[in-house]
Amino acid sequence: MRSALFGLAGRCFTRTATPRAFERLAERLTHLRQIIALDAADPIEFALAVGRVGAAIYNQCGNPTLVHLLHEQGQTSLWGFIWREGPLDYATLERRTACLEHGLATEAAVRSGNEAQAEAHLRQIILESRDAVLAFLAETRGGSVDQSKLLR
Repeated sequence: MRSALFGLAGRCFTRTATPRAFERLAERLTHLRQIIALDAADPIEFALAVGRVGAAIYNQCGNPTLVHLLHEQGQTSLWGFIWREGPLDYATLERRTACLEHGLATEAAVRSGNEAQAEAHLRQIILESRDAVLAFLAETRGGSVDQSKLLR
């Protein structure tokens, strides 16, 4: 659900973003680059910065209902709860770099007016993070995930 909501926010942002909204998104992505440049980047700091990139998009998407849903979903869902336990993703440079690349591709898509690409990249950020979190939980807590039951 979160990936679909973020994708929709990306489409709305592409249609309605102001120059200031684009500027804020660029600032947040610059901050991600700065964190990645650190040799020992903190996964929690990176995850929070990724959240701020997402918030820069959904808070300026022009759809108050969508803003409310995404905010509440992050605060009250199981996803939000398990992230408060500790770092579940972005422990490797590879994961942080992949997320940044999707963020930069999202920025390029919204600046060019390509709603479909903005949606696709935002959805991919969420889905790849979900997959990384599930792999981490399976590794640290035992068990496995039936990949056929995951929505794409």
